[in-house]
Amino acid sequence: MRKNFTKETFIALTAIAAAFVSGCSAPAEKPAEEQFTRTAQIRLYEGPAPGTENARTDLESVVMERGDSTIVNVATPTITAFIPKGENKKAAAVICPGGGYTQLSWEKEGVNLAKWLASNGVTSFVLKYRLNISEGNTGMSGNMGSVGNLAASFDAPHDTPTIVDYAADDGRAAIAYVREHAVQYGIDPDHIALIGFSAGARLTWNVEYDHDAKSRPDLIAPIYCNVPRETMPEDPVPCFIAAPVYDIYPVPTGMDLYRMWREARIPCEIHHFSGTHHGFGYKDDGQSVQIWPKLLWNFMINAKFIEGSFML
Repeated sequence: MRKNFTKETFIALTAIAAAFVSGCSAPAEKPAEEQFTRTAQIRLYEGPAPGTENARTDLESVVMERGDSTIVNVATPTITAFIPKGENKKAAAVICPGGGYTQLSWEKEGVNLAKWLASNGVTSFVLKYRLNISEGNTGMSGNMGSVGNLAASFDAPHDTPTIVDYAADDGRAAIAYVREHAVQYGIDPDHIALIGFSAGARLTWNVEYDHDAKSRPDLIAPIYCNVPRETMPEDPVPCFIAAPVYDIYPVPTGMDLYRMWREARIPCEIHHFSGTHHGFGYKDDGQSVQIWPKLLWNFMINAKFIEGSFML
């Protein structure tokens, strides 16, 4: 005899089935393990940073600037290492965030790229270099004036060192540290790149033009840079440049730097991106400009800086 299913019976059976399916479903996937190890901050100098010994060291802080964690009032320079867990390309990169010498765009122009490079086998060091110290500093907004005036102030002749000079000193100290500890990190001391964004790009070419054997970079990558130089350095290295088509800087720009390298027949590459702006950094935001680290990777292979497969 056929039984009639009531509404209550149907609801009960549905609940039992749902519970059974839930109990048999696969467990949630664990987050992918990071392919690198991050160290604590490593001080570049044993005591106070040379030249700014009297600078206040208690004002450094992290603030949010346009959705990015940034660092202000740096008086104690450090580097933070990102060490590959898997394949080691035996090459290193020192990464210099930008921020107009007033702040450091720490994640977007530092940590994010370091993680990407380390995940692909390049030991990376994010440099926290000295900045202008200002009590109450909350970042760059409303504090920079015109870009032209800012750049002019950096380029003006001066007898007394400025924050631009001290930041470049920190860049040289960072490369010297990495080279001195190359065996510890499993890298080739002749394969150390210097990558900088904006003010960090200025730091990058300052080091490229003024260094000794210990602090010489083996490849540079100034990203959206302003370059008031009209002659080549004495010992130029391969140079990779990336910038928006319309940058905020007055001339000369990375295009002028590229022309000098090209005429000297030194390995070089330049990429100008439309639909973006100064400060694009590196982040997974789906924008077309974010292909640039892959282009840098391919350039490093072509320049014999690393070995490996091209990224497409």
